[in-house]
Amino acid sequence: MANFLTLCADLAREAGLMGGAGPSSVTGQTGEAARLVNWIKQANIDIQRQFFDWKFLWVNHTVSLVAGSDDYPAPIEYHYWQRDKFSINGSPVEVIEWENWDQLSTAGEGQPYQVVIMPDGGLKVFPTPDKAYTLIAPYYRRPQVLALNTDIPLIPESFHDLIWMRALIKYAHYESAPEVLERVQIEYPEGYEQLKASQLPDKYRYGASRDADPLTVVVV
Repeated sequence: MANFLTLCADLAREAGLMGGAGPSSVTGQTGEAARLVNWIKQANIDIQRQFFDWKFLWVNHTVSLVAGSDDYPAPIEYHYWQRDKFSINGSPVEVIEWENWDQLSTAGEGQPYQVVIMPDGGLKVFPTPDKAYTLIAPYYRRPQVLALNTDIPLIPESFHDLIWMRALIKYAHYESAPEVLERVQIEYPEGYEQLKASQLPDKYRYGASRDADPLTVVVV
């Protein structure tokens, strides 16, 4: 299983940087080592940003509703609620955006049957709970940002090589090295398509989708 530091070492080896060994740490680097670290960090973000609903970004979130309390904050890593899967004590509930909420009445207590997504991503339940309930509110995380040596990408382990490959593309563009691009022009797109087939919902299976940063080999 690759972590942030070992991915940097993979990139150094494949690009022939730093003697192929890579940096000793992902923090406190300058010059070539800093660029290498940043290419890996950004490559990991780039892949995650292609789709908000990658399966590896999904979290089956549980909220314990408390009697008398109708406001609940969004998780720190929240990016997008999967609204059609919300339920309270096993019963589906209506989920609406704050701007579409008529707010005709906020009086009374009982088992909530409506969840309002507030502008900051937090949740308001209506009516106010009269006792404890369990709200199931799945969501997709925002793209993970690698920061520490031992941070492991959320992207499934079998696809970790895509991160250093994409970083290698960034290095090749920076150095104007078409021969480096040629090394990954087949392997990276094939691996990326396999990742999509494995980690995207069925609605994408027969649709066309494009990597926002395709490989381009430029002869100089």
